[in-house]
Amino acid sequence: MFVLNRRYMKDDDDGTGGGGQGGSGSGANEPTLEEKINAAVDAATKGLKAKNGELLGKLKDAQETLKSFEGLDADHVRQLVDRFQNDEIGKLLKEGKWDDALAKKFESERGTYKKQIDDLTKDRDLSRKELSDLQSKVDRASLSEMTRRAMGKAKAHESAHEDAIYRVMSAFTKEDGHFVRRDADGNLVMGAKGPQTVDEYIEEVRTRDLAPHWWPTPTGMGSKGGGSGGARSKNPWAKDTLNLTEQGKIMRQDPQLAARLKQEAGAGA
Repeated sequence: MFVLNRRYMKDDDDGTGGGGQGGSGSGANEPTLEEKINAAVDAATKGLKAKNGELLGKLKDAQETLKSFEGLDADHVRQLVDRFQNDEIGKLLKEGKWDDALAKKFESERGTYKKQIDDLTKDRDLSRKELSDLQSKVDRASLSEMTRRAMGKAKAHESAHEDAIYRVMSAFTKEDGHFVRRDADGNLVMGAKGPQTVDEYIEEVRTRDLAPHWWPTPTGMGSKGGGSGGARSKNPWAKDTLNLTEQGKIMRQDPQLAARLKQEAGAGA
């Protein structure tokens, strides 16, 4: 700047001197010293101003871009970038193999979700089994209680309750929330008002004399007119009432009773 000032000052002195020698007419159209200085400065700094504006624009763009990364962990981002660069999927993408990269990604995700589904399926099956086991326990407890009440109504021996419970549980199943009994052909055994109930089953066992040891022996069993009670009083293994047909029937229907009657008759096992 100092050099410029000196140069322009020299030019001005020369012009003034020339004017003093009669050249004042042409000096009226020449720029002043200040205008020459400003023009020189503008010419010298024009490129710098343009570059400065360009840099400011880029700085603003960079600041706007950085806003989208606010809150991100820089170290984590770098790890992801490194993983992407070294990852097989990343390599495929870098090579432009988009279909292969998508297939690899899908396979990876499918494996992850399949494991989660398998784990959930196992948990579901385990829960179902636990629920089924619990329901079975509840059903057995219900049948047991129903049998005990029915045996109490029928005036049966309390010692016979366990045998009755075993038979009831073997005969009845639960269908649509109700306990029912089916015959050998799979048909529902009907009672008075629908499928046979536990109470009706116990009564059937009593009236058909299928388990005579469940009930006390009535007084006067051997007398005439004893009915079914009289029939129950006869021991087919005893000498005076020996009956092979009846023995076979009792052995099939009630092995425990058969063993007891054998012992009472002294016939041995």
